[in-house]
Amino acid sequence: MNHLLRRHNPPSVAIQRFFASLNGNAVKVGHVLELEEGLYKVTKSTIVKPGKGGAFNNLDLVNVLTSRKLTKRLRSSETVHRASFSPAVDYDVLYTDGGQVHLMQGESYEQISVGVEVVEERLRPYLVDGVTLSVTFYEGKPVIVDLPKLVTVGVEEADGKSARLENGVVLQVPPHVKGGEKVTVNMETGEYHGRVKE
Repeated sequence: MNHLLRRHNPPSVAIQRFFASLNGNAVKVGHVLELEEGLYKVTKSTIVKPGKGGAFNNLDLVNVLTSRKLTKRLRSSETVHRASFSPAVDYDVLYTDGGQVHLMQGESYEQISVGVEVVEERLRPYLVDGVTLSVTFYEGKPVIVDLPKLVTVGVEEADGKSARLENGVVLQVPPHVKGGEKVTVNMETGEYHGRVKE
């Protein structure tokens, strides 16, 4: 099984020259923006509608190359540029250790480590063994990590209204969900999606 330990240099995926223009209120979590300070990924987006004046978007961002954090307020009338990248590569989660999640590419057995900060905070509990992530590289560094729309997780216990999952997350679930079963969770909403039939 030595092939499982092989490591390869991560692919160097160049950023495309195309940048889409977005209004401030159209910026969402996961977008990578070309700012004066560099390329920044949006980790949190909060639309605020004050009593007077136009709406604005409070953003938490992280630099995709240096991991430097930044906060920024965009008015709905402001325009920013969203970067577009070459196709992502699928990697399977091996395990999470502290602030790093360790991944392996299923075909080449390439193994890489990614800082958990590139994943939205509410999604980090789902970085568990067996989950397949979509990873985008820039200058050889993984900068965007997307989870699948649905992730399967075991149920530790359930009381007919809510369930504690094996990753520690508590969800509202239907009464028929029992401990020991597996459920799917929608990563876009963070809500229960369905029960997995064995």
